[in-house]
Amino acid sequence: SEFTMKQGSGANIGNGPQTQSAAEEQRALQVQQLVGKINEVAQSVTEAKQEDEQWRRFTPILPLIADLRRKQRKVKETAVSSGEADKIFGDLTHWLVSNGFPANTQETVRVVPRLGNEGGGVIAQRDIKKGEPLFSVPRRVMLSTLPSDNTDDSLLAQFVRRDARLSHPTSKTTVLALQLLCEKHNHSSFYTPYIKTLPRRFNTCLYYTQVELDALRGSPAFSSAFRIINTFAKQYCYVYSIFNAYSTLPSSTSAPPMPPPLFTWDEFVWATSVVMTRQNSFPTRSAQEPEMSLIPAWDMCNHASDGEITTAYHADTETVECWAMKDFKKGEQVYIFYGPRSNSELLLHNGFVIDNNPHDFYQLRVRLPYDTPAIKQKLRLLQAVNLKMDSQYKLYGDGIPSDLLMFFRIYALNEEEANAAVATLGSDSDATTPTPSTTSTTSTATTPAKFDPAYVVSENNEKAAIKIAIEKLQQALSAYPSSLSADEALLARNDASAAQERVRLIVRLRVQERKLLAQTIDLLAKASGIAVPIPATSSTTTTATATTTSGGASESASSSKNSKKKRNRKNKATASNSS
Repeated sequence: SEFTMKQGSGANIGNGPQTQSAAEEQRALQVQQLVGKINEVAQSVTEAKQEDEQWRRFTPILPLIADLRRKQRKVKETAVSSGEADKIFGDLTHWLVSNGFPANTQETVRVVPRLGNEGGGVIAQRDIKKGEPLFSVPRRVMLSTLPSDNTDDSLLAQFVRRDARLSHPTSKTTVLALQLLCEKHNHSSFYTPYIKTLPRRFNTCLYYTQVELDALRGSPAFSSAFRIINTFAKQYCYVYSIFNAYSTLPSSTSAPPMPPPLFTWDEFVWATSVVMTRQNSFPTRSAQEPEMSLIPAWDMCNHASDGEITTAYHADTETVECWAMKDFKKGEQVYIFYGPRSNSELLLHNGFVIDNNPHDFYQLRVRLPYDTPAIKQKLRLLQAVNLKMDSQYKLYGDGIPSDLLMFFRIYALNEEEANAAVATLGSDSDATTPTPSTTSTTSTATTPAKFDPAYVVSENNEKAAIKIAIEKLQQALSAYPSSLSADEALLARNDASAAQERVRLIVRLRVQERKLLAQTIDLLAKASGIAVPIPATSSTTTTATATTTSGGASESASSSKNSKKKRNRKNKATASNSS
């Protein structure tokens, strides 16, 4: 993130109608028309059922948003010198301590404005042992979706309560972003020392251009990205239209929380990105929905993927407490763990990617084609084992989930096998327990009386199922807009320009996703004996040995000995080439 400071917005929050020149009135009308068009397009995207149709309907939105940004007033931003930044962060510390933040925290950690490519962060002031307290942040300084002693029953709180859409729990991110904007444009705000320290630029997907969305093609994150943009475009248009309607009313008591000219797309995207990258939930004082909040100082900690959650809210003291998740040496950056997030989640919502992320996965979508042989029978078989004809599965590069293998076994049934399997449904006879082999990497098992795709159906079916799985994974690999070698060459170039920063992040995501796909293909091929012409994509050597579990589905070994100290997940399965 890039640290800059807002200069002279001239905001006058809560004022009623103001006199406008003819040019301003014309510009305001053009903005209203553009907002209406964006809302119309965004709504049509929501109504489309298929991803291809959603994307086709979405494509006009980005040019409309670009036109809207040109028409709207710009808030002047200017870069802040290192000396000014140090003063601003010093003011933050003084404000925190003045409002209940322990003064001795500064002896343990220090919040700094710049730390290389990671923007701001937190530095250890002394050697810190795992489990030592780092922060104790009082609720008083947290900016939240609920009124506090510092915001009282604000215009925004009243506004939200009266609106069914904004008061719905799904709108908490938008409401917190609006609260942040209202405080930002109120120069006497209690939260000004905190808001001045917030980054002015982010790499969340809300900033993506057509070029950046095109770079995401082939990745499962592509559809997620344009849907997120579409969702917040609808939210923006909705809030803008209500703000605009309230601003035309004569009574100052009906004024919107902020004047429409200040509620620009750029400001909304900035505030929403602040919230997306920083918001956390904790219990409310009542038993209602959790409260969403921004937590000063603590939210400057960057993420490390190999940690554990070490933050908790204490209702008795109304403080957020954070302790060290590992030892830190004096002068080292202090990291916290945001949670087990994939690279696509980190990229879209936080704006960064972690190479070799131990929690990374590829979200594979599989569908049973309508023209597949014995479609009716296969749909019934899927239903019998609680699987759907169109689903998504997470691939971690160390095999495929057992339920996905079940899907492929049903997919691969020929018509005779499908009819025979359906005939067994509803049978009350007990399934025969399979006998695993203990002397080889293959196994033999008696087919259960009642069809169960958790078991090997037949040798031919198993080979066909794995072949279909490999073909699906190869299709996913071929869907990216450029080759792996081209992506790695792009990353090797020393181009750190702001224009390329988001593209480079997307390319890093593509590289990591393709490694997961290639590892999974390699593992399936080795376990099944199917020859697959696939180039090496990682220096990590993968090995696969098929064994059998007592559940009947054949299992593979993990991708490598240091297979990521992984999270607990459902069994990963590959099939052996035995019956």
